[in-house]
Amino acid sequence: MTDGYCRPLFVVMAIFCLLLSLCCRCSAQTVDREAVYQAALPLYSDTVTSPLHPVLVSSGTYPECTWQKIVYTGQDDRVPGLFFLPIGVSSKAPVPCIVLLHGLGGSKQQLIPLARFLGSIGYASWAIDDADSGERALSTKTFPDYKSLGELVTGITGLTTTTIVDQRRGLDYLDTRPEINHQQIGMLGISLGALLGGVLGGVEPRLKAVILISGGGDLGEILVGEAKTDVAFGKLYPALLSSADPALLEQQLADIDPINFIAHISPRPLIMEHGRLDRIIPPDTAVALFDAANQPKSIEWFDKAGHPPPPMDLYPSISIFLDKYLPLPGR
Repeated sequence: MTDGYCRPLFVVMAIFCLLLSLCCRCSAQTVDREAVYQAALPLYSDTVTSPLHPVLVSSGTYPECTWQKIVYTGQDDRVPGLFFLPIGVSSKAPVPCIVLLHGLGGSKQQLIPLARFLGSIGYASWAIDDADSGERALSTKTFPDYKSLGELVTGITGLTTTTIVDQRRGLDYLDTRPEINHQQIGMLGISLGALLGGVLGGVEPRLKAVILISGGGDLGEILVGEAKTDVAFGKLYPALLSSADPALLEQQLADIDPINFIAHISPRPLIMEHGRLDRIIPPDTAVALFDAANQPKSIEWFDKAGHPPPPMDLYPSISIFLDKYLPLPGR
């Protein structure tokens, strides 16, 4: 009889302790994210003393917009960027500008269709090559041959911090362009660009609205999952990542994990867009990132889309978001 009474009591106590543990973990996690954010801020400070020295390299015209290739001084090297301006726009009526961030293995050139779409609805845009991407690739190899998990963590942390600083210096360049409204600069990142964008949005107050497409949080979970499913970044380093502990890897990558930065986008508006069939950035990691953000925020799901959703599916919601938060002159 005693055992019969004790067993339910034991179960109740065990459940209570488990719930208490989960609550404490969540509370500690929130404190940890803020602590990580504050400790990581110096990594993203623009301490480069060299002048930007922007140089116009080439230019041209699309039906929707003109373009200029500009090269400026970044943290470690000269950074190539593309500036797009809707046809007919001048300094007499400056327009909003959207900073575009490309995906893994991509380049600024891959963002030209998006820039042309933005030009067609009246928005200027700006895109650079990430560190060790596009014209900035350090070798003919797509990615470095990291020998250990420690080397990989150090490598991608360095590439991320360099890219963020270079993006911030790119904003310094945009400050010199009289054709854009400097109080209406937004950002749109896709895939890796959305991961970087979650960090950039959290450290750069000049960005007044943020769009993250196919982005997520908890980098350890993302990378280990990619290795186990043989996709994206995990496909490049399967031996290093497939056996890694996701929780430990998240700690090692905390300084570049957007989940530790995204809360600081608020009070600026954020929209996330994600495919429910995404195998590269799983939907649950998008939910984790969204939950870590503060208001105002929204998330749009595309039930039949993978990674990323098709551009034509994305364009309507992008237009609505921009029209609401970065309206064109006279709107």
